[in-house]
Amino acid sequence: LLMTTLYNLTIPTIGLNVQVTYLESKIREIPPDTIFFYITIMNYTIEMILLVTTYAILGPAILTFWKSAKLHENLKRITVTFLCHIVLYSLLRSIIFLYQIQALHLSGDFSADYPFVIAHFARVYHVYSAYSGMMAFALERSAATFMVKDYEV
Repeated sequence: LLMTTLYNLTIPTIGLNVQVTYLESKIREIPPDTIFFYITIMNYTIEMILLVTTYAILGPAILTFWKSAKLHENLKRITVTFLCHIVLYSLLRSIIFLYQIQALHLSGDFSADYPFVIAHFARVYHVYSAYSGMMAFALERSAATFMVKDYEV
């Protein structure tokens, strides 16, 4: 159902010419009377519902963490940053999702494909940031444990 497709990324102003690979859904090539078609549609529907639910839940969650008086300031900052990265990652996934279901098409012209290229590279950055945020959370809690007498004051 998914196929890798090569995309030639060329930015002539800086002399960049790179081949990147992205996953492309071949849903239009699946016969509509097969079970695979319905499974694919169901998967895409569930993913969109989860993305919308993520947007609806994380907005209030970010405000709740930020306004919480019981949490340490460092923990609040790390948690809010982590949640913001999740929201941005989900937004970028939504952009790529539009290309994946072929609602938007890649033209091969870099200036016309800005949303896809930027969403792809920014999404990779946000994955890295989210994992770094988990490490920062663990280090912050370790510091709070070892310096329990004066850290949480």
